Parts: sequence; C-alpha cells; structure tokens
Amino acid sequence: MGIFGFLLKFARMVVDSVMKMITGQLNIVESVVMGAIKAMVQQVLGGIWKGQGADAFVNEMNGAVMGELGQVTGHVSSMSSKITKAIGIMERADQTVRGIVGQVTDIFNFF
Repeated sequence: MGIFGFLLKFARMVVDSVMKMITGQLNIVESVVMGAIKAMVQQVLGGIWKGQGADAFVNEMNGAVMGELGQVTGHVSSMSSKITKAIGIMERADQTVRGIVGQVTDIFNFF
C-alpha cells in the first residue's frame, strides 16, 4: 500500500469516527430533545396549563420548534449519506487507479 492508500485509509477512519459522533448527537436530538418537547406538549394538552398561552405554546412547539428540529435532523442525515457516497467514490477511484497502475506495471515487467 502506497502513501496515498495509507492516507485514504486513515481519512476513512477519521471520517467514520466523525460520522459516528454526528449520528450519536443526531440520535440525542431525535430521542431526548424531541421526546422532551413532545412530553411537555402532552402535559399541556392533558390540562396542566390552559388558555391562550397554552394553545400558543402547543402550536409553537408542534409547528416551528419540531419543524426546525426535523429540518436539522434531515439535513444532518442528508449530509451523512453524501459524505458516505463521496468516500465510496474516492475508494472506487483509488481501486481503479491501482488496477491501471498494476496493468502498466505488468506490461513493463513483461519486457
């Protein structure tokens, strides 16, 4: 394995590590934060708080806040899949180049 292959493998390990951290943070947002918001909304809907302020709170949480959190998680998921796709493209390109170099080397070794 040449230096480029080593660097590509190292970069893949770093990207995988970062992607795991991002996925972990995304899971926290989806489960903990969104779960807490949903629980608060359910308490208000259950009657713990009544009136126009309570209605406005529920509408804001269900609309803007949950919508924004959904967009954030969607963007992060999209970014994650695009990074994974880009890494795959790099690895396939590396394999293609290695194959071509191997063929050229075989030709010169033949003579």
